[in-house]
Amino acid sequence: MNSTLIVLTQNFPYLPGEQFFETELQYLQKDFNKIIIAPVAYKPENEQREVPENVLVKPLRRNVTSVKALTYLRRITVLSDPQAMKWFNEEFVSARRHGLKGVLKLVNWLSLAVNIRKQLERHYVKNNTNLSECVFYSYWLSPTAIALGMLKEKSGETIKGVSRAHGGDLYAYRHKPPYLPLQGKTITNLYKLYTISSDGKNYLQNQYPHLIPTKLSISKLGTVGGEQTNPRNKDEQLHIVTCSYMVDVKRLDLLIEALNRTKLKLKWTHIGNGPLWDQINELAAEKLPSNVEWEFLGFMNNAQIRAYYQQTPVDLFMNVSASEGVPVSIMEAFSCGIPVVATDVGGTSELVNDQNGKLLKKDASPEQIAEAIEAFTAMSDLEYDSVSKYAYEMWDENYNAERNYAEFSKQLSLLGGNHQHEG
Repeated sequence: MNSTLIVLTQNFPYLPGEQFFETELQYLQKDFNKIIIAPVAYKPENEQREVPENVLVKPLRRNVTSVKALTYLRRITVLSDPQAMKWFNEEFVSARRHGLKGVLKLVNWLSLAVNIRKQLERHYVKNNTNLSECVFYSYWLSPTAIALGMLKEKSGETIKGVSRAHGGDLYAYRHKPPYLPLQGKTITNLYKLYTISSDGKNYLQNQYPHLIPTKLSISKLGTVGGEQTNPRNKDEQLHIVTCSYMVDVKRLDLLIEALNRTKLKLKWTHIGNGPLWDQINELAAEKLPSNVEWEFLGFMNNAQIRAYYQQTPVDLFMNVSASEGVPVSIMEAFSCGIPVVATDVGGTSELVNDQNGKLLKKDASPEQIAEAIEAFTAMSDLEYDSVSKYAYEMWDENYNAERNYAEFSKQLSLLGGNHQHEG
């Protein structure tokens, strides 16, 4: 059996982003004879991460020019493609509800999708005698998934295209305008779509009640567990950690306002970088009182984060985002027995509860966040140990990479004709 998996990513294995796929790939490479990773939005000058021996990296050509206006002009010509014109006409009314921006977004996404579809046809479909043993996998429900939907419609039943759906690629309300082109039609033309949460699956079922139920499955993400849990903090200083890209949706400014309202002696550590690095640094320096020590560690990869949690006492992990899919950062904290305080957005409620932390309302005020932090300092050692134990159990039972990614890889390999997992 010569099964091949063709994975469409944004950047991976090029930095930045998609670090969670790095863990998943370790399981996929065991079940497929060959894996081809085709990033579609990468920058060739960026650092490239290492991949297993049976994984080839073959980036797709980007349909861009050095002149932005020329790039958009080139993308409008996509409507000369008969299939693209057909999909555009079917979607136009939905796009027009969001004004000119909606229509332009539809044209832009179709252009990207057709560019990807044409390259997939040329490299992997035309003259491929082993097409039945190929699985096409889009890591995002984005133009790459649209391309697979178009490829399936055009090429017939032999194309096996699947996609994941996370957060920003799933929930239209996270965007301005709140519109993600061709979502329902794309899912209809995929073999299967895997959401990473029950919330995501329910959202799609409500948005598109006509979808065949078997089109949608839940395949949770996961993290690698630590060899040891987080060490006990023997200091009086409460240690809080956050881990995220520094962008508006993560609301680190809200957390700073909350920390400004507590009289506790505490330390705040943030892991991650991003476009708001300077702004958040300045805000912390301006707003945080003398009882709050803070440090920003910048980018750390998954292994470094895991090592940090195993070696550095952390009392509490926090996530006050305005929107999420299912935060992998919370899974990482749970895997080391660290309790979590988080806002109830996206699929976060599928992880965080009163047994393993505290789930706050999406619009929690700085005062309410501060109260949740202070509640942890009032816990006895017995109470805290119980919360820590439930945090670890939530990870082990639901977000253990060994279990989740092995099962997902098994499902994809069966699509590719690998029958070793049957029975």
